Amino acid sequence: MDSTFNTNLSGNNQLQYFNYYFLFAYCLLIEYIIPYGIFSFAKLFFPLIFVLVALDLLKKNRIKLIDVIFLFSFAVVTTISFTYNSIISSVIIFIIYFLEKGDLKIKKSFEVSLILLSTLFLFFYIHPSPYAGRYMSNIPDPNMTGVMFLFVFFFLQKNKFYILSLFIIITGIFFSESRNFIMAIFIYILISMLKRNNIVYKMLSFLNVYKLFIMFGLLSVIITFAYLFYYKQVTFQDTQTRVLTITDSSNLLRFSINAYFLNYLVHHVGILFHGISNYSAFFMANAGRKIHNSYFSVIAKSGVLYSMFYFYFLSWILNKHYTYRNYEYIISFLFFSMFIMDCFESYFLILFWYSLRSETKMQRKNTIKLRFRL
Repeated sequence: MDSTFNTNLSGNNQLQYFNYYFLFAYCLLIEYIIPYGIFSFAKLFFPLIFVLVALDLLKKNRIKLIDVIFLFSFAVVTTISFTYNSIISSVIIFIIYFLEKGDLKIKKSFEVSLILLSTLFLFFYIHPSPYAGRYMSNIPDPNMTGVMFLFVFFFLQKNKFYILSLFIIITGIFFSESRNFIMAIFIYILISMLKRNNIVYKMLSFLNVYKLFIMFGLLSVIITFAYLFYYKQVTFQDTQTRVLTITDSSNLLRFSINAYFLNYLVHHVGILFHGISNYSAFFMANAGRKIHNSYFSVIAKSGVLYSMFYFYFLSWILNKHYTYRNYEYIISFLFFSMFIMDCFESYFLILFWYSLRSETKMQRKNTIKLRFRL
């Protein structure tokens, strides 16, 4: 399996591969292995990684005019927003953008070893949450635990650990009781089956990541107001029956916060240029909980102008991976992001990018042949 990719770690490629391997291992260590909260300053390593990536490119004279334009335009918008979130998010986009320029692949033995180790720690940290009947792992939130299960599932599927993937689905549903996780898995399976149909394939190939961002962003607005219109009061409290219903207190609060933010967005012109100051404290004080929508949370933290550039450049990077092989991964994750926070920020975004790049040479050849045949 190690021979799947020729990852020559000598000569000019040494620093480039170090950056690529280190970033992958770093994100898994922070999210899955190292106890949560120990390294509260962990995101400050991202600027250091960016410096290493930039030095590598400068050393090889691989910085082109389009890269300078990209960096300058994004830097200007980041300066206008100038929040902690926008600065860190921009640094991460720069890192991904420049690493994407290299045809880098992680040795499968290294990738599989880290994923299996992360899976082990995912279960090691499982413990009861304050919410009835639900459990959480290293991140002290059952819904974020659902995100952790989803990424493990993605990587296991890419590496053909199908039995273990099934185990992750079952245990993920049992421990997190996340309806979002259930729906994401359902959409993943549905698209992986339907994309074999020529008509569905043509519909999927017509789309791209930028169109999907717009589609799911608009769908977030529609679902929010439709839910609040039809369900003005709850019929269930947030208990073990939550998996079987959508009319519970958790959903009502979630969509009420979305509506509060959208109303704030309309009536405060300042958010066009910069995000809400003290985002977490603001929403906890005024809405009782932070926004549970990754599209809205980026806008709330960094402003509309920054978010437009951010989602555009992110889609520009991810579009390369919007292929037959990845349709179900991308669409299920973007759906998942409508009902959970922080999916487009820091570690989870990077792991999502790595999961899209995770494939063997045989898989890539099969994808090309299948697309040609279709």
